[in-house]
Amino acid sequence: MTVPLAPALVPAYLAVLSTDLQGCAVLDGDGTLLAGDAALGLRGAACADAPDGGDAAVHACRSTPAGWLMIARSKRFAVVVEVGRLALTTVLAQDLARVLAALDER
Repeated sequence: MTVPLAPALVPAYLAVLSTDLQGCAVLDGDGTLLAGDAALGLRGAACADAPDGGDAAVHACRSTPAGWLMIARSKRFAVVVEVGRLALTTVLAQDLARVLAALDER
């Protein structure tokens, strides 16, 4: 069972899990910013569409000068993070999937 997580808590929670986190944004299914960095949320919303079928998807969208822009999406939420080159992206992808599941429990 996943414990529900409020969108406002996501940036701080992910900062604890990844020392190379440079920014975070939480969006609702329509792309409205719920928490975090608005500019990062816009970049993430423009980067990828919601996956077909509503299944959660996590992927590294693109390389940035400082690292990676990663997005986790479901029908209800999107979490966008920018991490540096030292981030363990495979571990972060698992963390993002868990955060997304916790958001969807709300």
